[in-house]
Amino acid sequence: MGLLVSQLEETKTQLEATEKAYKSAHAELTESVERINELSNANSTLLGAKRKVETELQTVHVRTTATQRCLGKKLDHFCFHDNCRKCGYIFINFFRC
Repeated sequence: MGLLVSQLEETKTQLEATEKAYKSAHAELTESVERINELSNANSTLLGAKRKVETELQTVHVRTTATQRCLGKKLDHFCFHDNCRKCGYIFINFFRC
């Protein structure tokens, strides 16, 4: 009977250790799920910010390209009138982009 009681106590100790390990693993899993949710939310926020920056960058690029074209036209216009002035021609022209 002593052997049976000894085995029962050993089994009880193993069960308690298993329950403790289960609770610890469950707590770790819960923390991991919470962290994944936090990181997913942060990722979504960052993707939104990235899209906004890309849109703003595209707008800046379009404006820069338009400004470069306008400056190029004004430079061409200036050179044309400067050459005409050197040749003795006078032009009155209001140039707008």
